[in-house]
Amino acid sequence: MKTVEETPKTVIRPIREDDLSRFIEADYHQTGKRREAYWQDRFSHFAHRHPLACLVAEDDAGAMVGYVVGDVRGWEYGVPESTGWIEAINVRPDLQRAGVASRLMDQLLGYFKRAGVKQVYCVVDWEQEGAIRFFRSHGFRPGDFVFFEKEL
Repeated sequence: MKTVEETPKTVIRPIREDDLSRFIEADYHQTGKRREAYWQDRFSHFAHRHPLACLVAEDDAGAMVGYVVGDVRGWEYGVPESTGWIEAINVRPDLQRAGVASRLMDQLLGYFKRAGVKQVYCVVDWEQEGAIRFFRSHGFRPGDFVFFEKEL
């Protein structure tokens, strides 16, 4: 694992349509699943609705080292239209804990604030202890909603 000082310079920028294949590959390395149809369906949606909420981190050679995908929308149960959602955040494993995800998060939260968002939601698997620590370190706490599931 690299420290911030050892990390190549990263540039944060909004996503572009030509980033799609890189998202698919990064997601595959993170999840072990090929979700091409998911990303093809969602990518254009996210990129066009709130392009400044969908960010890519690139190293000095132009390689994607991370991304965050956010959205501003409402939801059922009285959640206002001006709610921020973090759909995905992913950083290359060898650069995790090197500040890349924090830079992505800070820029996303700054965008949300400028867009008038007052509340931000994300869903995290209870077994993803690193993700839980990360979100807590950025001021997130368990919310008032309970996520239920049932296998059929």
